[in-house]
Amino acid sequence: MGSPPSYDVYVRSFNKIINYPEHAVERYMVRHKYLSGEEIEYQKNAVKGG
Repeated sequence: MGSPPSYDVYVRSFNKIINYPEHAVERYMVRHKYLSGEEIEYQKNAVKGG
């Protein structure tokens, strides 16, 4: 099998594009904002429909 999926994400605080594995991208689901633990949980539930 190949490598796991990854995505190029622009990180405003670093002013550059960084390649993140799929499991790490959830922190950047809201553009240009680091999510708190509570916000990450909310996003997970929203994506899963729960």
